[in-house]
Amino acid sequence: MKEALAFLLLIFPATTSSSRLAISLPGCPDKCVRCAFTGLLATYASKSNTTPTDNYTEWLDLKSTPFIPSIARNRFTVIGCNVLGFLGGSNPDPYVSGCYTYCQGINSTSDGESCSGNGCCESTIPPNLTLFGALFVMNLSLSWNFNPCFYAMLAEVGWYSFRKQDLVGHLGFIKERAKKGVPLVNDWAIRNGSCPKDGDRVPRDHACVSSNSYCVSATNGPGYMCNCSQGYEGNPYLHNGCQDIDECKLRKQDPKYAMLYPCKKGVCHNTPGGYICRCRAGTRSDGTNFGCQPVLGQTEQVAVVLEKLAELVTRCLSPRGDERPTMKEVAERLQILRRLHMQLRTKINPITTRHSDCGPSTSGASDETTYQGMETANLVLDADVAIE
Repeated sequence: MKEALAFLLLIFPATTSSSRLAISLPGCPDKCVRCAFTGLLATYASKSNTTPTDNYTEWLDLKSTPFIPSIARNRFTVIGCNVLGFLGGSNPDPYVSGCYTYCQGINSTSDGESCSGNGCCESTIPPNLTLFGALFVMNLSLSWNFNPCFYAMLAEVGWYSFRKQDLVGHLGFIKERAKKGVPLVNDWAIRNGSCPKDGDRVPRDHACVSSNSYCVSATNGPGYMCNCSQGYEGNPYLHNGCQDIDECKLRKQDPKYAMLYPCKKGVCHNTPGGYICRCRAGTRSDGTNFGCQPVLGQTEQVAVVLEKLAELVTRCLSPRGDERPTMKEVAERLQILRRLHMQLRTKINPITTRHSDCGPSTSGASDETTYQGMETANLVLDADVAIE
């Protein structure tokens, strides 16, 4: 007496979301707690010592669903001795892949051994696999006594680890390790459409309905998906589902965000889709737009002018003619030093720029202050280049 059994069940574990925004319709859960989907685990088993003479096939059709098995995160795996397992399907062209398992006995295998053929084997799967099935081709005359059951499954990479116990007993693998099926990672997309081309009219049933969202073509199979724009998070499939990320608030909540959204020694101000790092009075940008550094004080600036002047005089008095600057070089460097001197003598009142619906306006000092010392610092840099 023999049995051909097919177990078709896939359990997706609970998922979590880093965002606390509402990402589902009112009254609907915003995460999958325990969702059952159809997956593939085919089993052939016998309760007798009679060698089977037929083959067995089990098919699964996902054409009517938005799911396609991920090619990077799943493998086709066969467990047993002296059996050839095929994964056949349509993507949409016919496709066949498979592997062969062998073993002379239970003791010729080892627990934890990779599925490279001894007791189990595995192979990759093609993209866009919407119709697929497992086919057994059996030659069990040498192994039927100790290996009454064998299995073929499409399962997540790394989920299965070989055990000798899986080869013995009637449905031992099913009873001990796969009572609820096997985990399969599916790629999801909206299959009955595509991203509109630039300039084309957006269809009425287009799923990217939230502002600050955009469409991307599916990487596995036909269709498209929607993402929130940079600086936004949430559900792009809902109206107003993509909400602004407050980078400045996140920086205060967790130190890791201070590295993700840098604003070194500055004041973080949130903006739609981003943020601005503003420098306090007496500081200026460090050149990265994500940090600030002190502006040179008046005493330090005087010292810089004197230092550069001394360097110029030293070069002019050099006994070696090839080390002396030309008259043109002297004139250029003196002009830079003269400008530095004028900056130190002139103090410009701080200027603040604010933006409103009526355009920019100016007022007194605040955190958004532009100091004359910023230009002085740039001149100091020019002087460094000129002296060199």
